[in-house]
Amino acid sequence: MEERGVREEGVSRAIREGQRAPAQRDLVSYRLNLELRREWGGRYYDTQQIEVIVAEESERVVVVTVYAFYF
Repeated sequence: MEERGVREEGVSRAIREGQRAPAQRDLVSYRLNLELRREWGGRYYDTQQIEVIVAEESERVVVVTVYAFYF
């Protein structure tokens, strides 16, 4: 996740607070916009959007992948 600029706390927050939507293959997506206001990859961005794709099992949530978007 570090290579995408995402911290574990951002992933947890996206799952708890983010907008829930269905994803492919019976997975679930959680999306959350966070205030960034700093440089990432040599450019300045105000917002980081984290999208977490998870498999929801009966007793746990398994993170499949994490996407980060900057704008």
